Amino acid sequence: MWKIKQIFDGDYGCEETCSETGQAKEPMVSVTLVEEDTGENGKEPIKYVTVPDRFLTEHGLEEGSDWRLADQKPPKEYAFWGWENANVLAVSNDYPGIRTPWDLYDALSEIWCSETCAPRMRDGWTKENKTLGQCSITAFLAQDIFGGKVYGILRAGGNYHCYNVIGDCAFDLTSEQFGSEKLDYTENPEQSREVHFAKEEKRLRYEYLRQQLKKYCNKTNEVWREGISAS
Repeated sequence: MWKIKQIFDGDYGCEETCSETGQAKEPMVSVTLVEEDTGENGKEPIKYVTVPDRFLTEHGLEEGSDWRLADQKPPKEYAFWGWENANVLAVSNDYPGIRTPWDLYDALSEIWCSETCAPRMRDGWTKENKTLGQCSITAFLAQDIFGGKVYGILRAGGNYHCYNVIGDCAFDLTSEQFGSEKLDYTENPEQSREVHFAKEEKRLRYEYLRQQLKKYCNKTNEVWREGISAS
């Protein structure tokens, strides 16, 4: 689990204004995060994220806090496994607006398609079964955003179904494809992107999913800015 080591106000003062709109910028802070588990070389893994100052205040986050939304309720009910406690926070600024796994699920629900589905499953992919064949590329993208590890459940045929674990938080954004089947999320092997992405088609699907998510986030961010300017 990531913890807040330091919060730095930096040069993000609200007295600065946006040259295009003439309006004050929202005060931002830089947050230094360290992972509780040390790296292989014994050094603390470190990440730096930038968030609105109000975000920390609203969620009671301060130096020493776990980088998660303590006691935060999901914005709505979800169907993916682990959704109730998927309250970890992003450790990447690459995808504006994606701060929790709930945000990521909502965004990917607009992005998952037959092109991102595993080729062997594409004949069965539908918008109603949107998570079909999306597990590994989704899990590794979630790892990019939230950190942690990817684990896999061995399936018939020798393939692994992938899901995410960050500290004591585990979730599976693509579990809905299994319907009422109950998967065993205990004592499963860790998965390596080097092994999975040795398959060129899988690597290309992952890259495509990343690109589409960035486009989605940038578009959503532009709409938010227009709304702020209009107000």
